[in-house]
Parts: sequence; C-alpha cells; structure tokens
Amino acid sequence: MIFSGILIGLVIPGIESTPKELITLCLASNIFFSCFRVTKRDFSSLSLHRHFIFYGLRFLLLPAILFWIARQWIPGYAISVLLISLMPAGTASPAVALILEGNIGLTLSMLVFSSLFVPVTVPAAFFILHGASVSNNIGAIFISLILVVIVPVLVHLPLRSGNRFKKWAQINARFISALLVTAIIILVVGIGREAILSDPTFIFESLGIVSILYFIYYLFGWLSGFRTSQRDRIGLTVVSGVNNNALGTGIALLHFQPQVALFLIISEVPWTLGIAAFGRVLKGFKNRDAGRIKRKFIIK
Repeated sequence: MIFSGILIGLVIPGIESTPKELITLCLASNIFFSCFRVTKRDFSSLSLHRHFIFYGLRFLLLPAILFWIARQWIPGYAISVLLISLMPAGTASPAVALILEGNIGLTLSMLVFSSLFVPVTVPAAFFILHGASVSNNIGAIFISLILVVIVPVLVHLPLRSGNRFKKWAQINARFISALLVTAIIILVVGIGREAILSDPTFIFESLGIVSILYFIYYLFGWLSGFRTSQRDRIGLTVVSGVNNNALGTGIALLHFQPQVALFLIISEVPWTLGIAAFGRVLKGFKNRDAGRIKRKFIIK
C-alpha cells in the first residue's frame, strides 16, 4: 500500500489542490479507530516510573542528540531528523509486538503514554532546539496535535459503551488505518510532486539517512531492555522502532516545507523493512539458543 500510494500521488493530477485540512481529518480518524483496540487490561503493565524514564530517554534526549548531530553534518535534514525522532510509538506497534512475541501490554500502554505527551513535547522541542526558525509555527503545531491526538481519544470514549459500534471498530480498525495511511501518502506525494521530480537525488539521500535513524531506534530500544525479560526487551524495541511516522508526515505537510513531509514518506520504506529485519534477528537468536541447548543435551 505504501508504494501504491506513492505511485497514485505521482500520477493523478490535481491532488496538489487538496485542502490540507483533509490531512488533519485522516490523522485524527486514524487515532480514533486505533483507540478501540486498547482495553483496560492493557494498562495492567503500566509503570509510570519506568515509562517516564524510557520516554524521556527515547523520545526527548535521543531526538535532541540526533538533531544536534544532523545540524553539524547534514543541516538541510536537521528538522526532518528531529520531527521523525520525536514521533511516538505507532498504532501498528502492538500488532508487531504480538507477531514477534513481545510484551503487548507494555507496547500498548507505551503507545498511549507516548502519544498523549506529543502535543506538548513536539512544539516544546522545536521551540527549544530550533526556536528561531519555527517560532511562528509553534502554536499551530500545538493546535494540530491536540486535534489529531487528544480530540479523537476524547470523542471515542462515549462510543466505547455501544457494543455494536465498538465491536465493528475493533474488527475493522487495522484495515481502516491502512487505508487512512495510504490516503495520507497519496496527499503528501501529490502535493510535493514537483519537489520529488525536480530533485531525485533527495530521495536516495533521505533513504540513506532515515535507514541509519531506524537502525539507531531499534538498537536503542534493544539496549534499553538489557536487564528485562525477553518479552519486555522486544516490546521496548518495537516501541522505539515502530514509530508513528504517519503522524509526522501529516504534521510536516501542515507546518513545514514539502521536503520534510517527503522525508517522512520515504521513511515508510525502512520503517517496513526494519520490522522484517528485527524479526530475522530474533529468529537468529532463537536458532542460536536452540543449537546451544541441543549441544548441551548431546554432551550430557
């Protein structure tokens, strides 16, 4: 769906005239339907102390460090690096944790925890780290994030009591989310089509940079779970690596230059490949451990 969205955005004319408010609607709808997949039981693993520490390190300190490095070596990409690094855990992270046998409760609670802070942390980070260039956008970014993160959460609450709609939303949330993300990709590529076609080297440079970023995200998550169980370690790695780049894409399109939004779109490729690569690594660990157990058994 990622590549089909990119192709449609490049081919269909007239997309560049689409109102940007449609992006806000798609983002808010994505969060709205994702909320129905969260249950009270998912918060049983919520540890405020643990979540605050991990959130502070991964979603505040690490973005600041990466932004500082980018500003020194690749200043043209510094804003893009900061924005994508600030994005919270993605709505797909619980499903990925389930597939990889990670702690789903930890992933879900961290998804909600990291998302709720976004309307404050993202504008604050840009104001502190890059204030002079984006100061006029800080208030607008804050309002946009309130509309696409907090408002959908509040709107969905009274609808949770309706068993029919709740069940329908839970069943179809993943499919609807995929459609909405594809729609966002089409809009972003369509609006930034001229920038894409005029500078194809930007695509390859962005792909290389964002691939390095996702390697760092996954490595950070894995090292953060050094003294935890295997399930928790996988869960933290998924939270760190499977971020909400769709949200970042929408915010970039609304408040930054088209190149920033395109950078976030390009991140969909290593975002997807990163999940597959992490799964292969975990499979390699399992095969290695199984081989050790087998050799010990033979020796005995």
